[in-house]
Amino acid sequence: MEFNIIIGVLLGLMGAILINIGKGVEKMKVHVFAQGWGMFRAPHRRDLGIWLCGMCMTASYGVFQWGAMRFVNNPSLIVSMSGLGLVALVLFAVRVIGEKTTTKEIAGIAIIVLATVAMPYFQAPKQIQTTYNLKNLIIGTGIPLIIFGLLSLYALYSKRIHGFSFGALAGACNAVPSLLIKVSWVHVGENAPVWDQLREPFLYIALLVGIGATVFTQLGFWRDRAIIVVPSFMSFNIVIPAVLEYYIFGVALQPTQFVALGAIIAGVIFLSLATPEQVLAVELEKTRS
Repeated sequence: MEFNIIIGVLLGLMGAILINIGKGVEKMKVHVFAQGWGMFRAPHRRDLGIWLCGMCMTASYGVFQWGAMRFVNNPSLIVSMSGLGLVALVLFAVRVIGEKTTTKEIAGIAIIVLATVAMPYFQAPKQIQTTYNLKNLIIGTGIPLIIFGLLSLYALYSKRIHGFSFGALAGACNAVPSLLIKVSWVHVGENAPVWDQLREPFLYIALLVGIGATVFTQLGFWRDRAIIVVPSFMSFNIVIPAVLEYYIFGVALQPTQFVALGAIIAGVIFLSLATPEQVLAVELEKTRS
């Protein structure tokens, strides 16, 4: 049994590292799309190929997550690996992309990592969901998408908090499908064949919303750093399902888990505190040294 847990955790960690570094690779070459159709011709074709490699790394996360769940039937434990994956993202962003970081950003990332890793240790015994509240599903998934959508429009207008806004919107779009897929399983039954789920409309809505996560992530990369976009993405990708599980399925969180969720939100706030002027100052200081 312990061997299975080790294998599951290693697979989950590998997936977390791949999705974080994959998004770093996407950020590194996202501006290739400014070339229009020219991105398919040399010399831009090489940058497009690198961006596609990043997309493949990101997409592989689902495969590793599925594999991890075959060994460890504990979703929150696997999700907590995302926090450790952020460490790989920070190292990649600083060493490979050459992004600069402020003390506030480092503090924010450290808080997010600690909180996400701590989440599964406070988890109550897993509850089986056999019912859900459709009204709460619509309201619960719609509110974060609307809020972060409006915040992203504000970011475009004001040219502020661009990476945080689009990262959070992408994280919400990535979180909602997990809830919709769970609803489809409730409809067909957990022991039903996989193909029965293909008849569920929620599955295709989840696919469309998931595509939005990819689009909004790239929009976040267009004007901001990966070290802002990806932690914002990961944070709300973890917070939203945890909160809405109670609202939609009646799965209660432990008090200590609310503390961990609050810490994740605090970490995101730290990330958004650094102004462009502060980042530029850090960059100039490192250049002089």
